[in-house]
This record gives sequence, C-alpha cells and structure tokens, in this order.
Amino acid sequence: MTQSSGSTTTRTVATVKPTAPKPTSRYPAVNNIRLPKNIVPIQYWFSLDVDMIGLQFTGQNDIEISVTSQTNIIIVHMKQMTLVGSPVVSSTRNFGNPLTISEHNAFALNDYYYIVLASPLNPGIYYVRFNFRAALSTALNGLYKSTYTKLDGRVINIAASQCQPTDARKIIPLFDEPELKANFTATIITQSNYTSVLWNMPIQRNVTIPNRPGFRRYDYNTSVRMSSYLLAFVLADFTYIEMMTKNRVPIRVWATTDTINQGNFALIGGVNITDYFEDFFGIPFPLPKQDMVAVPDFAAGAMENWGLILYRETALLYDPNVSAANNQQRVAYVVAHELAHMWFGNLVTMKWWDDLWLNEGFASFMEYLGTDHYQPTWEMLDQFVPIDVQRAFSLDAFVTSHPVQVTVYHPDEINEVFDTISYAKGASIIRMMRDMMGNLDFKNGISRYLKKFEYRNAVTRDLWQTLSEAISYRINVTDVMDTWTLQMGFPVVTITNTGSQARLSQKRFLLDPNNKNPEVDPATSKFRSPYGYKWNIPLKYILGNSPNTIRSAMVNMSSSKLPWPAGTWLKANKDAYGYYRVNYPVSNWNLLIQEMQKTQPALSKRDFSNLLDDAFNLASLQVLDIAFGTTKYLTKERSYVPWRTANSVLGAIGSIISYRSSYGYFSVSVNDRYPSNLIRLLRMSALTIGCGFGYKPCLDNATLLFRRFMADPTNNAVKPNLKAVVYRFGIANGGIAEWDFLYNYFYKTNVASEKRTILDALSYSKEPWILNRYLRWSIDPAKVRSQDSTVVIGYIANNLVGRPLAWDFVRANWAYIRKTYGGSFFSFGSLIRNTAGRFASQFRLKQANFFRQNPDVGTGANAVKQSVESIKNRISWINSYERVAEDWLKRNV
Repeated sequence: MTQSSGSTTTRTVATVKPTAPKPTSRYPAVNNIRLPKNIVPIQYWFSLDVDMIGLQFTGQNDIEISVTSQTNIIIVHMKQMTLVGSPVVSSTRNFGNPLTISEHNAFALNDYYYIVLASPLNPGIYYVRFNFRAALSTALNGLYKSTYTKLDGRVINIAASQCQPTDARKIIPLFDEPELKANFTATIITQSNYTSVLWNMPIQRNVTIPNRPGFRRYDYNTSVRMSSYLLAFVLADFTYIEMMTKNRVPIRVWATTDTINQGNFALIGGVNITDYFEDFFGIPFPLPKQDMVAVPDFAAGAMENWGLILYRETALLYDPNVSAANNQQRVAYVVAHELAHMWFGNLVTMKWWDDLWLNEGFASFMEYLGTDHYQPTWEMLDQFVPIDVQRAFSLDAFVTSHPVQVTVYHPDEINEVFDTISYAKGASIIRMMRDMMGNLDFKNGISRYLKKFEYRNAVTRDLWQTLSEAISYRINVTDVMDTWTLQMGFPVVTITNTGSQARLSQKRFLLDPNNKNPEVDPATSKFRSPYGYKWNIPLKYILGNSPNTIRSAMVNMSSSKLPWPAGTWLKANKDAYGYYRVNYPVSNWNLLIQEMQKTQPALSKRDFSNLLDDAFNLASLQVLDIAFGTTKYLTKERSYVPWRTANSVLGAIGSIISYRSSYGYFSVSVNDRYPSNLIRLLRMSALTIGCGFGYKPCLDNATLLFRRFMADPTNNAVKPNLKAVVYRFGIANGGIAEWDFLYNYFYKTNVASEKRTILDALSYSKEPWILNRYLRWSIDPAKVRSQDSTVVIGYIANNLVGRPLAWDFVRANWAYIRKTYGGSFFSFGSLIRNTAGRFASQFRLKQANFFRQNPDVGTGANAVKQSVESIKNRISWINSYERVAEDWLKRNV
C-alpha cells in the first residue's frame, strides 16, 4: 500500500484526565491482543447481501478451522457489526448435531467475539457459522460507501473496501491476522444496476434471484491461500478497458464511464510491468485475472488486494492533455508498487506487522525497477536518491524515529508504522543490499526466497538467510543487514586524511547533535539498539586521480582505513547507494565543489544530489558555509535530480526561518515546449523555487497566465506542466474572485490529478479569512472529500499565513478530527507533523503541550513525539546556524 525529545529544555507537567480502567474478561485468552495459536482457519465460505439503497449489508460466514490442541474457546475478530442469532459450532460441514455453547459474547476492546463450548474441543476439524449485519462504513475502511457525480449531475453511491491492516473484521467475522492464511469462497448479492461487482477472484456465476426482483447474485471462484487483509470488494457501475499479458492474464482498468478514457497509460503499464516482474521473480502471476480500479474515495494511495487492486483516482488515471509530468510519473510508480506486492506481500507474506517493512520497503524499491522498465528515459533509478533516500533521512535523523523492524500489537500501533521509515528507508536499505550483492545474485536470491515461501509467511531473518544461501555465503547478509533493520537511525561516516590514508569513523547522525543519547535517556525512546548505534557499512568510493575505478570496502563498527593519495579528492558513497551521510575535511569539500563546477565532471548526478544533501544537513559551521557555496553551480545545472534536492534543502531552511528577519535575504519566462519528461520536471522545480522565493518575473508570468485562464477556461491557456505553479501563484497574488473561480472550476473537471492540483493551489491564498473558510470546508464532506481532508489542512499549514491558522484549527476541532481520521487514516500522523511540527519558537513548543492534555491521539502517537522534536531541532538550528546563513546570503544574494 501506496507514513519526547531528548532536548535539555525544561519539562513541564501537564494535567492528564483520568481514564476509566480497561475492561477485562474472565477468559485469559480474550484479554490477549493476539489470537491463540491453537486454532487456525482453513477455508471461509461467506455471502454478503449488500443493500446499496439502505447502505447496509447482511451476511453469513462458515469457517472451517483446525484445532491443534484441546480448548473450550474459539475467538474470532469482529468489529462494528451485530450478530443475527447465535453462532453455531459443529464437527460437520452441514452443521448437523451442533455442539453446545455455554457462552458467546463480544469483547470490543480487542475487536473479539468469543464462543465458549460446554465441552472442550479435541484436536481436529470443526466448522463455525456466523450470521451478521452491519452498515456500510463512512470511515473509508472496511466495506464503505463512496459516491461520485456523473456529468449529468446524478450522484451515484458505490461500495468499496479497505481491509489493511485490521479492518477485514468489519466485513465478516474471521481470524484477522496476516499469518492465518486461508482459502475464501465468496457470494455477493446486490441491486442489478450495479454492473461491476468485483472481488479478488473471477466471477463463476451471475444469476437473477427468484422472488427478489432487481437483485442479482454473484458467485466467485475460490481464492488461493491468502491473508485476510487482502480481501477486496467493489460494487459499482464502472466500465473497463482490457489487455492481455504474455501469459494471457487479463489486466483490466476500471473507472467511471466519464473517466475510463484516462486509464490507458496505467493499463499499458500494468501489462508491461507484470510481464517484467514475472521474468524478474521467476514466478508467473499466480491469479487468473488482475483488476485495477479507480475509486472516487480512497484513504490510501492504493492497496494491493490480490487480483483486485484499488487506487485513488490520482494514482491510476492520467489525461495527457490535462495532467502534468509528475502526475504521469506517479501513476507509473504506484502501479509498479502495487504489482510488486502481488509477489512480495501477497504470495509471500510477513508473519506479523513487525515485518511490515518487508512488504512495503520491497515494493517501494521494486516500483523503481518496474517504472524504469516501462519508461526507461525517465531515469527513475537516479530519482530514487532524492525521492526515497533523502526523504527517509529527514525523519530517521530524529531521536523519535523507529527501527524498520518494530514490535507492534494494537491496531493504532500497526497503523503508525505505515510511514516513511517502513517505505522509504526500507526501500533504501534494500537498494543498498542489492548494490552490495550485485544485481544478478540479488535477483536470483529473491526468486529463491519467493519459491521457498510461496503461499506462506516469513520474517525478515528468512529473507537474509535465503539471500546468503543464494550467494554461497560469500557475504553474510544477516550480519550486515541486521544492523540496518534492528536499530533506528543511520550513521554519518567522517573521513579524515592522514597522509596517504583515509581514516573512517562513524556515529549516529542526529539533526540536533545536542539531543540526549537515547540509550541513556529512557524518556527519549522506547527502542534500544543491540549494536550501540554502530553499523556494518558497505562503502563504495572513487578517487580524483582515477575516477572511473569504483573501489569497495566494508566499514565495520570500529574505525577503518582506506588508501587516499595526497593531492586528490575522494568521493565516498559513490552514486549514493549507501544509506548514510559522509563528512570530509574542508579541503576535500572544496575539491569536490570544484569538480562539480567542471564542464565534464567525473561525478554523476546522483553524486551531485548526494553532496548537496549531505552538505546542507551536516551540523558544521564550516560545511554549512560550503553548502551554500554549492548552490552557485546550480546556475548551469540542467538535470532534474540535483535540482530536486536543492529545492528540498533550500525549502527546509526557508521553513525554519520563515518568520524571522533573515528570511528577507532568502529571497524566466514561462513556457512548456520541452518534450522530455525530466526537463518538464526540472522546469517545475525551478519555477517553484523562483516563484516561491518571490522572483518577480516568475510571479508576473504566473499571474498573467492565470488571468488568461480565468478569462477563458477552455482555451488551454495553461499547459499541463505549468498548472501547479500558475494556479498556486495566481491564487497567492489574487483575492476572493480568483479563489472562488478556481474552487468552482474544481467541480467542472473530471480529471483527478487536476482536482488535486487545485486543492493544493487553493491553500496559497494570503488572506487569513479565505484560508479559515477553506479550513472549515476541509472537514465538510459536501465541500471536500474525506480522503482529502487531512491533506488540505496540511497544504494550508505549508503556507506561512496559513500555518498558525491550521494549528489553531486542528486544536479547536480536535474531538471531531481525532474521531474521524485518527483511527485508520494513514495520513493522520502527517497531519500532526504538518501542523504542530513546523514551528521554531519556544512559544509554539509550549503550545505542543496540547497533546499532553489530549493524550488519546490514536495512530498519531509517534507523530506527536516527532513534532515536538522537530520544533526543538528548528530552535537549535536557528541558535547555531542562522547567523552563518544570513551572513552568506548578505554577501552573495
């Protein structure tokens, strides 16, 4: 699926409201958040009767279970549904001679329903039947209602599902843990006008129902063994386009009839990437069909349900006449990400959510290989550096980060780890491992792993062991990779020159080095490093006197030495394959900058990006001064990847000092004639920087184009790749007339990427009253879809005018926001970080005590800690480095 500081600041004690004691059961197994191990499901036969007018469903679920040791209690997961009658337990499939039940009841704290038998069950096969009813969810999880509006103005109800991680239990009573794989056989009944009634497997039979006019019954093929979180449903009136893979597997893209013409790019990519993955993994796609559905309301970016992948419309639909290059790229890599899951995640699944990173990190890495195969001119393997490696650094440099492999139990904890660490860091360390092993050995090892554990569950150690076997233990993958998965953070490798040698040492990199050591301060982190924050580091480097020769070394947990001839430069972490930062002597930094400025440098664009990011993030006054100096070379840089990094690091500094006097020092003709996707992305980055920092020609052009657009929205006055900049700064330089025009235009377009661009642009207003109105509308489903609410608030918080307004709004509406979005929305943590964590003053730090007074933060618990640390880090940066930045800007701008 497409995530307390250790500062020495004086601590204050906030009053916390007493909470009622948690309920307990007299049955010990019911009090455990994990299901007992002595009952496993074998097969489910379930039917759902879905009333799309009454927005509710009834159902029956028969479960075949295997009891492995004597017990008198059966526990299943069930949430927000009501049983109809009593459950039935029998030793026969026809439920003859049912066994006597002495007690059955719900235990809502753990989402359980338990059945106590009058006599213990001996080991063997048994059958359990539940009849139930529930309403369609309004929270975008479980089986939920969505709507869309046709071009003729009719509003259509549809139903879709989201079960990961723990919401299949809202659809049927079942054993809702990833290790408990089983076969599923489904039947769905609903109104006849719902012509696309989709499930994980193909339809076996589609018939009318006697005595129920207006309803049809759909029977489906039995599924392969799979985890419950992969269950998926769509009940809609969509249409589809279809192509076949080389192995004759039908790939279909489904969407509304008004948007299906936007599905061609994803469809072609789905076939191309599926063929590529079948070859890469050495295993044919395991199911007889692959549906990909654009859902109008969807909380995540996409979800890898086996055979029925559900997407936000922005992640599947692309209109080349309207959508920008970054929208097209997003569609490609989200499709690749979800298709990678068909093997890594679905065929082989983590045993428990501790190893979520195995699913998401691997899919996040494979999305680059899949997209690169589909669109080789996009240089996706270069883009990996700023998009994933550097994004992971930004969170993993916090004391309040977490290891990629992390112990979780409660559903709130599980939802929390769908974050940048599991996705971007997971992908980054897999990429580093692939480079360490070599591409061929990596590919062979992954294929061996999938074949060894297919239709089963595995843990991280199983992967490392299999990869070590695949290379005949030439490298002990476990010894290296455990240091990257079992402890949070990453190292900075410091290189010093000792004559003809380089001496390498390492320590954990923190954004604020003054933070207390988390090993010493228990208040800082619940995690403990088994390696004392030392890593086994696969390092590649080049020397200036022979830059075409790539040298390799393993930097162990103590210091290491490398040959380094005097008078030449050294660039470590060649092509940024390593997940670590590097600091050099000032003399070497200067030599590397000189190399960057050459007409034909010996460094790659990945190296440029890596050097920019390291220089701006290393806590050194001298290196920071050098970092600003590196930006001079950007005047002749024509590659997208270094510019994306520059945009990120300069934007981060701008955000820190945005309310301070030094920001005043931090302060192109617009066209879209360039055919290259990368050039288009480059121009978008450059224009965003220029307009964002107030470059008048950029702002004037954006304003002019926006006025032309207002005068005639049909004349294509704004090219697709300029829309984000023109819309944003047309709104920023306008007033209520411009704002209302663009908001009304939002409802006239049926292109999802256009809608998302508009939602972002509307947050750029400089009028507080307009932004406050937008904030109120953000939680009104009639104005802004629920899937976009937290995103819109985050957009507004990115606006200097809107930042305090958004923070006040979240606090004032906390009860509603927590109830609506804090349970299963993966963006809830981002909402907290975006609103609470972007300030840089002691006054705002004190305001963060709001969360001590409101400690029930659902899936945002870690985000609260990270927000507090972020404010402290920003204050520390201002105290240490603002003067250096201001002095450099005065001299050079």
